[in-house]
Amino acid sequence: MGRRRPDRWAPPPRGGKPPTEPIPIIDLYPNPLPPPGPPATRESTLAAIQTGLASLTEDELKVARLWLLGHEFDDVCHLLQMDAKVMRNHWRNVRRKLRDSLKPNG
Repeated sequence: MGRRRPDRWAPPPRGGKPPTEPIPIIDLYPNPLPPPGPPATRESTLAAIQTGLASLTEDELKVARLWLLGHEFDDVCHLLQMDAKVMRNHWRNVRRKLRDSLKPNG
């Protein structure tokens, strides 16, 4: 048999005393999140959507209406006689405004 390694674990020597005070509890991961808000209801969601739709400009509202009715990108550009870049910018603004209106703290 080989010799014992000196870095092996061994029980503590006899005669020691257990600690008399309780070990303090340290909260390593405090909860940084605020408490949750009230649950979303149908009425609050509809009010938020109406607020978002009311914030749209006339051109953004036309683009959103045609797109939601199922018209394709090229059709919307042709019907509104808009450049594709302008129409894409309007659609981004529509999505941003509706998304911001539906955020919980918005």
